[in-house]
Amino acid sequence: MNAPRSDCVRVASDGATRDSARAAATIIELLLYYSMMPPTRKQPEPLSQPAQVRALASPARQEICDTIEAAGPVTIARLAELMGRPADALYFHVRRLAKVGLLVEREPVKEGRHTAAVFDVVRRPLRLSYASPVKSKDIARVAAGIVRLASRDFGHAVASGSEAVDGPRRSVWAARSKGWLTPEELERVNALLSEAARVLRGARPRPGARAIALSFVLAPERVSPRARVVTQKPNPERTQP
Repeated sequence: MNAPRSDCVRVASDGATRDSARAAATIIELLLYYSMMPPTRKQPEPLSQPAQVRALASPARQEICDTIEAAGPVTIARLAELMGRPADALYFHVRRLAKVGLLVEREPVKEGRHTAAVFDVVRRPLRLSYASPVKSKDIARVAAGIVRLASRDFGHAVASGSEAVDGPRRSVWAARSKGWLTPEELERVNALLSEAARVLRGARPRPGARAIALSFVLAPERVSPRARVVTQKPNPERTQP
């Protein structure tokens, strides 16, 4: 009676040992695998040179950087085609952006019998530092340029009368939303805005696609110091017994 029970215990013990060995081997394999993986790509440092921020106060230069950041390295002729602008109107701005280090030259290409310079943004994504030595007034000028570009694009789109203004594929949308957010809710808003920006920045020119611009300004509302949030108390007449 006792012998079979002892054999069962021994078999169970041997099985547990084998399972533990397999689990340990699996853990070691996973550790080796992840130790050989390349490190996660870090976000590039924000642009912190005051001259770079001041250069982007111009809406035209913002548009140039936005176009190249999404489209990839381009010649000025190709840039003019993507922006719908004459090339002669872009040379000055491209030179200024290159001078302050926002644009860099890549390997030139042949265009017919001529060699054309190729320009690219210095890094992706282009993010501005809000900290010193950058001045707050220069950041505010960049934001004002963003709003001017958005107002121009929106006005043209509405005036055309041919853009979708409703539904899941609407291409024209202007809105202002306000709310009192907790830190967790603010984190979610930032994540959603970042995701929308990633989709746009990663969308290069290709058949069936068109240029779409998204502009937004997120900021705490300026309110009177006397304003305060009042928690609404329940109406006793509506309170259920």
